[in-house]
Amino acid sequence: MRSVGLCGLLLAALGTTAFAADMPVLRGSQGLMPSEPVYFRWEGVYIGGQGGYASGGFDFGKAGSPLVGSILRNSVLEAPVSSWEILGKGSAPGASYGGFIGYNFQWDDAVLGIEANYSRTSLSVSSGGGLARSIINPTGSNPPSGHTYTYNVTAGATASATVTDIATFRGRGAWAAGPWMPYAFVGVAVGRADISRSASISGTRYDDYTVDTTLPGGTVVQTPVRDVYTLSPGSQGESKPGQFIYGWTAGLGVDVALTQNVFLRAEWEWVQFNSVAGIDINISTARGAIGAKF
Repeated sequence: MRSVGLCGLLLAALGTTAFAADMPVLRGSQGLMPSEPVYFRWEGVYIGGQGGYASGGFDFGKAGSPLVGSILRNSVLEAPVSSWEILGKGSAPGASYGGFIGYNFQWDDAVLGIEANYSRTSLSVSSGGGLARSIINPTGSNPPSGHTYTYNVTAGATASATVTDIATFRGRGAWAAGPWMPYAFVGVAVGRADISRSASISGTRYDDYTVDTTLPGGTVVQTPVRDVYTLSPGSQGESKPGQFIYGWTAGLGVDVALTQNVFLRAEWEWVQFNSVAGIDINISTARGAIGAKF
């Protein structure tokens, strides 16, 4: 009986050990090993489509200067008049739509990526205006002794710009917070715009001096004299359809995973283009998107 009892205890002990070996290890419970964090996998290729609202800012202040300088080249008026800011600023709202493709690299909750993004839009602004000034004895005019040259100059200008395409090439940095991935990006921008502008110059030159007349008896009388000359330098204009423009981009956004392969996006982007034809252009865009990752 004693042998039977010992054999029963031994079998029970072996069975308990075997059952314990088959039990899963529970992590995160008190007294047991802590669980490792689980990250949503954003790594890989992704593509998507987008739509949004864009607002373009256009500064035409210096758009007329190159044309004015060309009209007045090699004259005493070139330097002072070509520096005038004849035109003003404007803004234009509009819809935008397009698509994107990119690739994410992921290390735990850190995500880095590259992306090409394209938007089609139509943001158009035009400006027109003129300035009139009097310039006395400008540098290089060299009036004769006792003469004063006064140039009354009127400069007019018009300009328009329509941005139709915007492509950006970005580097992204992001944080994988479960199915949420907030990110920031910077990069370069290329756009296409239809640009036209014109300028014209007109005016007069007054030559003021005095003529001395000696009367009988030796009295000298000074008589003011003004000679008037018409200035007709002319006008110039140019049109640049499909002009490529270049600049930089930066922005913020968040991707939200709906499934392992489908995500939604909300994003804000700022694009600053370099001056082209004397026109400074910037575009701010808020957009939403849907994408798929592979």
